[in-house]
Amino acid sequence: MTPTPWLQALLRALPLALLAPALGVAVALGIRSPRGRLWRLVSAAVALLALATLGPEAFEQLGLLAAPVALLGFALPALVERWAARHAAPTPPRDCEHAPDCPHAERPGLDATFAVLLAHRLFDGLAAVALDPHHGGSLHADPLPLLLLHGVPVMLPVLIGLRAQRGRLMALRRSLWLGLAPLLGASTMALPAVADALLAAQPWSAALLLGVLGHGVVHPAGAPHAHHRHEHP
Repeated sequence: MTPTPWLQALLRALPLALLAPALGVAVALGIRSPRGRLWRLVSAAVALLALATLGPEAFEQLGLLAAPVALLGFALPALVERWAARHAAPTPPRDCEHAPDCPHAERPGLDATFAVLLAHRLFDGLAAVALDPHHGGSLHADPLPLLLLHGVPVMLPVLIGLRAQRGRLMALRRSLWLGLAPLLGASTMALPAVADALLAAQPWSAALLLGVLGHGVVHPAGAPHAHHRHEHP
């Protein structure tokens, strides 16, 4: 019996969905963020693999038009991060959130960061299905391993920041939301109109994803930020 398109999409995004709660459990158990150098190595590896796999296919099918699309994907994360930092409300740690002289009161809050990350995960689930080489279309490279590898330095620092400011249980709960998001994104591919449109746009999506993954080399998502460095028991 052949699985329905909806079930196929969910199964495709399942590894992405399971990654987030696995990181949430690790954070709840006390894992600490590795040094920024390791994140840079991971981000560089993802970018190089993306360039070697998605790059040739995107440029072969789009020609030079792939370059501005990839540049847009490269710039998009930085624009979103600036927007989140500008609109984030301060989120002080639990032990001084009501103290007027809290030294951490001016840290950017994690709520806006988490909202952006949630949208990021929706996109990951959608991209995993839309660029599935076994789903049809014109691409042969599979971005799923890249999305999995990219997801670790993207999610782990945010979950660690949540643990520091709101406790282990909150970090674990938020990781479940981050696990649900790729499934929701992938499920939209069960809609025939969405599936047809995204399959037709595969080269454009591949070029955009190439730029997004390449952004990590300049600004590794897991590199420590000011509001992630200190933890409070």
